[in-house]
Amino acid sequence: MLVDLPAGAKSISAGEFSDGVTPRGKKGPEGPRGTRQGINDYTGWFASDKDMSGNYYGYDGRAAVE
Repeated sequence: MLVDLPAGAKSISAGEFSDGVTPRGKKGPEGPRGTRQGINDYTGWFASDKDMSGNYYGYDGRAAVE
């Protein structure tokens, strides 16, 4: 989840909010451009993996490249 994106924002560039899965999670809830991010499903998915467990805020995947 992403909230508080400025009303005047016209677009979000591919990869702007993520460049791949971040081991042990991303910091949050503060995000780029003054946004706030919620915790995503990777938090639960990696909970039992000592090398990957953490709080995964925001989008944490790959953007499609055209």
